[in-house]
Amino acid sequence: MNLELLPNEIFLDIFHYFDGTDLLRAFYRLNSRFNYLLYKQFRVYYFKFRSTSKRYFDMICQQHLPFIADRVITLHLSNS
Repeated sequence: MNLELLPNEIFLDIFHYFDGTDLLRAFYRLNSRFNYLLYKQFRVYYFKFRSTSKRYFDMICQQHLPFIADRVITLHLSNS
């Protein structure tokens, strides 16, 4: 069975197990279906930027947050 044959509801359930940074890193730009699910269907994002590089943090803030800001529940930041 091909993973992409699973219904959207299964993917949306799976997405809840991912931190927002890992979720975007794993599924964004795989195809238009996943982009649609991430930007339009997925309802809640939790971001933990503690171990995220400054470069990736900036990319998420510039490219993704403008589209999902109303669905971000938590942001964990660190100085290191």
